[in-house]
Amino acid sequence: MNQTQTEAVNQPSEPANTGVLNRIAFVGGLVLVVGAGGWYFMAPVAVESLRREAEEKLAAGGDVAPFASSLRGRGLVGEAKLLQARAALRQGDTQLALQLAESIAFSDPAHTSATCLIGESLLLMGQPLFAGERFQGVLKTEPDNERALLGLAAVWYDLGALVRALEPAEKAATLNPKDGRALHLLGSVHLQLGERAIGREKLELAVERALSPRQAREVIGQLLELDLADGRVAEAEGLAKRLEAFQPGTTREKGLQAWLMEARTENEAEKSQALDLLVALGRENPQDARLARWQGEMAMRLGRAIDAVGPLELTARLEPQSQEVRHLLARALDRSGQTEKAKGVRADLAVLEGRLKLLTELNAKVDANPLDAAPRLEMAKVCEALGKPDWAQQWRESVRGLGGPGGNQPK
Repeated sequence: MNQTQTEAVNQPSEPANTGVLNRIAFVGGLVLVVGAGGWYFMAPVAVESLRREAEEKLAAGGDVAPFASSLRGRGLVGEAKLLQARAALRQGDTQLALQLAESIAFSDPAHTSATCLIGESLLLMGQPLFAGERFQGVLKTEPDNERALLGLAAVWYDLGALVRALEPAEKAATLNPKDGRALHLLGSVHLQLGERAIGREKLELAVERALSPRQAREVIGQLLELDLADGRVAEAEGLAKRLEAFQPGTTREKGLQAWLMEARTENEAEKSQALDLLVALGRENPQDARLARWQGEMAMRLGRAIDAVGPLELTARLEPQSQEVRHLLARALDRSGQTEKAKGVRADLAVLEGRLKLLTELNAKVDANPLDAAPRLEMAKVCEALGKPDWAQQWRESVRGLGGPGGNQPK
């Protein structure tokens, strides 16, 4: 999954930064603690005030250490650790966040907030399979846990099981209609499935709901890209102005501005200048598949198919599981007179479609018999073939503990 979709799970709905949901499951009511004067009941009002101040400081990106210390001093050690773990995840320290959350879960295996935070950390560390196990564990006891539902939806999105991502994301959106994160994830899934109208609708709803500034910025960027692709220049102009509120502009936002420059003019020299801007951005960011794709698509629109082949070939390497990119590449090769290479790309596309179909079938087999190692090992092979060695390694590691070195091998 890309970073954006991970943020759909890990960002708080209001306000936020990357890394973790803006919710801590604090213990309610009176808390029995040991103080200098012996046993006494701490007034819940004071504790709740402390919690609110901690939430505000965390949301503002401030130092929560004093609040964690105060919570610990009141005997709320688990809450203190959870607060520190959330802060660590916001700052990108996934290892520390994972360590703190695991220590909470070790002391209290039923602590679902800690378990969800473990899943979120693993998701950000690029381990969606192990993250999924955590979210599914929570949902067994709390089927309406919004945080776990969002996490599981993001796991399926990361693994390319887009249809499976829909159900938990839709349920999360229903449970909390004021929160835009699930709608953002749903919009992204529908776009990946080629359902542009539905995807646009979900994103338009999401941007009007509660989102972190960073995630609102991402959704506006997605809508701007859709408008540009659909030739809705006036609408794109309005969205571009909304993006100007977020400064400095990101590389991709600069790429969208170049696309808008091309879309708003009929002057060939200005269109060529817009393409030159994309080419320069691509050189500075050679691993950005989206920039490479935009460059290839713009070259095609300008009738320069030969200039489109290179960036589209790069996009295909960076996104080996993308069918749409291969369709674009085959078209560029045809138009530039490279028909034999185009035939090879279409042959590769047929193989890719078969592998993706097999991936869906194997996912179903894993669900039907989670203790059977065979489909997991087959999944690893398919992921390797799809150019996803990290996924493949996770599937191999997931076999451990299924009943021996090879798991529960079929008879």
